[in-house]
Amino acid sequence: MKKIVLSSLFILITFSIVLVVKMPASFVLSQVASQTQSLYFENAQGSIWTGSASQVQVKLPAGVVNRRAKVIHLGQVNWDLSFWALLTANVALSLDTQHSNQSLKTDLRLNVFSKSLELGETKFDVALPFAMTFYPVPAKINGKAELNLQRLSLDVVDNMPIIQHVEGQLLVSQLEVAVTKPVSLGDFGVNIFSDEQGVLNATLSDVNATVAVSGKGQFNQTTKMYSANGEVTPTPKTDKMVVQALGFIAAKQASGSYTMNYNGVLK
Repeated sequence: MKKIVLSSLFILITFSIVLVVKMPASFVLSQVASQTQSLYFENAQGSIWTGSASQVQVKLPAGVVNRRAKVIHLGQVNWDLSFWALLTANVALSLDTQHSNQSLKTDLRLNVFSKSLELGETKFDVALPFAMTFYPVPAKINGKAELNLQRLSLDVVDNMPIIQHVEGQLLVSQLEVAVTKPVSLGDFGVNIFSDEQGVLNATLSDVNATVAVSGKGQFNQTTKMYSANGEVTPTPKTDKMVVQALGFIAAKQASGSYTMNYNGVLK
């Protein structure tokens, strides 16, 4: 009798695992969309573990990134979710999204118990006009931002994310700012890294720009103290409007460059 019960239990568990593994993505994602009312999937193919959707939309409620509700179009999305990792309370996910406004390719691992997140090689591209819809500024900004991360690891401590390690680069290309007229600024690069004490660092430099720029910044996650300083030097390619603006926001030096220094504590 005991063998019959154990055999039946084994068959039931095996059948349940097979059922979950083979569960079609279209069925699962339709249930997710129905329950959340904030996710939309079109033409889902494959399984919940390995699949794709021709169009994914995320509806952000008002107050998350701006005052009004906003729909983000992720475009074509491909994913690969490890079933076996879930058995050890880990979410191991490879994600690839493609849209004209933004794209993302990353490998992440989330531990549910330790509340830790690891990102492997990650590439994120975004069109600046789209990004500025989340953070409106009194100017029209064009260009593209490309973030490349070699590694990012963070833990959640007292409900606050703490970055343990980060290493990556940010490239802002074809930057153009228009207030009264479009002004081309060019390309700029930012190197991002953390030190052994967990202090976040960033160094800024011009790559192919109409102004010479250098600067660095630091942020201490424990004390919340930050510092940033930079130097901007006009070149023959620099628009007169940029030079005039620098006179209002930076201190002019005898060499002709303009310097800026900021420090404080984030509240």
